[in-house]
Amino acid sequence: MGPASWSANAAARLAGWAQVSSKAGLDYVSVATAARLRAGLRTLFVMPVAIRVIPCLDVCQGRVVKGVNFVGLVDAGDPVELARRYDEEGADELTFLDITATSDNRASAYGMIRRTAEQ
Repeated sequence: MGPASWSANAAARLAGWAQVSSKAGLDYVSVATAARLRAGLRTLFVMPVAIRVIPCLDVCQGRVVKGVNFVGLVDAGDPVELARRYDEEGADELTFLDITATSDNRASAYGMIRRTAEQ
């Protein structure tokens, strides 16, 4: 295994670490910590590693929820507020996953997305 393989493995582990969260969805490896790890990886390997932090917020009925396999969902907060927090910490992008839009036969929550963009 050469440096390129080590970089890929380290990048995969870092991506997993950045998504660690508690049942409330707020106890996570901060984006700032991920940025420091990203900088460290660049110095360790010959080939630079492009690591992007892209949080995914599961949304149900207009609120961010946390659960396992969409069971035992616990309210984790306002999606716009959590998006603002991730933005302040330096997330590269943000994804909303409306977990009940299809089953409830409704469109995406464009209002929530618009409010987030206006922040």
